[in-house]
Parts: sequence; C-alpha cells; structure tokens
Amino acid sequence: MFEGTAAIPYETKIALKYQYQIFKKIKKSIETDQTNKIRLMLQPIIRKQTKDTHRQSELINQLQSQIKQLQKQVSQIQKTISTNKR
Repeated sequence: MFEGTAAIPYETKIALKYQYQIFKKIKKSIETDQTNKIRLMLQPIIRKQTKDTHRQSELINQLQSQIKQLQKQVSQIQKTISTNKR
C-alpha cells in the first residue's frame, strides 16, 4: 500500500488544491448553460407577448382615435341643438 503524499498522483494533488475553484467554474458553466436553455425556451413566448403587446397598443390607439371622432360629433350635435333652441 502507498504511504505518504508521494503516492498521490500530481494531477490529483492539483485537483485537490484547486477543488473549490474547479467546483465554482463547473457550477458557473452549468448555470450559464441552463440559463441559456431557459432563455431559448422562453424566446417564442416573449416574442408572442411582444407581438400581442404591440397589437394591443395599436388597438388602443385606434380606439382613442375613434373616441376623439365621437367626441367631435357629440360636440357638433350639442352645438346644433344649442343653436336650434334659440
């Protein structure tokens, strides 16, 4: 059986010495990979939501324009009624 530190291969000594840094790098790599996978999975949903938001914004603008037109028409009708009462 091996005795003392001479029996431990050099690579093992290095791995043991830097095990925390190695662990951190592996962990960061896994987290980055998973983050990228999640981002790729969510991209279609985000695109659709962006399109939906854009469409909703367009509809709101159209409605606001129609409301302004209706307000003008109501104002004109009120003027006509007011003029006819005199």
